[in-house]
Amino acid sequence: MSLNQKKRVHKNKGNFHIDSMEILDGDVKIFRTLAGGDYWQCRIRVTKEKKYYRRSLRTKNILEAKDKAKELYFDINSKIRHGEPVFEQKLPELIEQYLASEIKSVEYGEKKLSRVKTIESQMKHFQAFIGNEKLSQIKPDFFRGYSAFRKTISSTVRQSTIINESASIKHFYKWAIKSGSISPKLAPQFGRYQSPRKLGEKINRDAITIEQWQAIYSFMKGWNKNIKDSQEKERRLFIRYFILLLPNTGLRFGELRSLRWKDVNVSETKDSKNDPLRKKLAITVREGKTGLRNVISKRGDLVEKLKKLSKFTNPDDYIFIDNQSGDQLGRDIYYKYWQIILDATGLSKLDVPPVFYCLRHSYATWRLYAGVDVFTLSRLMGTSVQNISDHYGHIDLDKKQEMIMRDFKMSGDGQVIFE
Repeated sequence: MSLNQKKRVHKNKGNFHIDSMEILDGDVKIFRTLAGGDYWQCRIRVTKEKKYYRRSLRTKNILEAKDKAKELYFDINSKIRHGEPVFEQKLPELIEQYLASEIKSVEYGEKKLSRVKTIESQMKHFQAFIGNEKLSQIKPDFFRGYSAFRKTISSTVRQSTIINESASIKHFYKWAIKSGSISPKLAPQFGRYQSPRKLGEKINRDAITIEQWQAIYSFMKGWNKNIKDSQEKERRLFIRYFILLLPNTGLRFGELRSLRWKDVNVSETKDSKNDPLRKKLAITVREGKTGLRNVISKRGDLVEKLKKLSKFTNPDDYIFIDNQSGDQLGRDIYYKYWQIILDATGLSKLDVPPVFYCLRHSYATWRLYAGVDVFTLSRLMGTSVQNISDHYGHIDLDKKQEMIMRDFKMSGDGQVIFE
């Protein structure tokens, strides 16, 4: 027999019950051990967890021990009724389980792996903020100090970053509460953050202007004029249709790039009885940031042109491809041609040149100008109503709509038309 085995036997003997009794119909057992001396301890069966809850009662008096054991028993049952945890898990263990559940979301197509990687990084800041404290000891108001903590760690951290991290921490708590690992009473309260804009942070997500869009559109319309290479012409057409669809659908760059032919459907529709037939585009976004959603848009004609152009049109084939191999166009290719467009139109000389994401914000801004309500817009874009309000709450529809409507065409239902 090894030394380690002898130590375990000795420990078991020390914990052997030398005196015990059951109370509350056998649900609670109080006892004394050799190791504990004359002090009473208790053991309570937690049926839901299939575990025993053990604790020293810190008394040598049998009557006091019974009273303390009963009080503890009723406290545990109260926690169970209110959905509060009986056995507290350590924060690293909880975070590990939480991230595992987020990975499941990736497998189900509800989230992207890049998003989970971001959350994993945010959880490290959260752990540093909590330190060695038990979550049960962290009061909701404690989180009001999170912003100051982050700025102490990094003086250059942006307000928008702190807001995003706070949202992830809230989501972690929501998951932990739902799983019964944390009491609902402990949900964090961060207080009200100042707007990044009011703090002077430049948010590079502004919509491009109508004039800028016209410059981009006009250049792309003729950018194949002197191109002799047929493969280069095809590639530019794919890029052109991609850019045209971004402000017409409101899709994120990655969402549009990941579309397959099975995800789109084109049908004919009319804005009103006397209007000409137009191509309606129905899109199923499967690889979106916020999971599966359906989007309805105009410009189904662009998708029909893409289908004629493409040599790979099976249901599982990507829409935007290298027409020789059928593989997705690489991200670097999109950025390369976007830079060509910016240079040719002079937009690269702006203090903050537009990026692809600006086209999504253009979609949101122009749809709001057209009178679309924020609830419908949030569903189409796969974002929250709060996010729409935060980014576009500055739009004064009453004062600007007449001016804006002079700058572009509108269909009968208020849809912005990009010809």
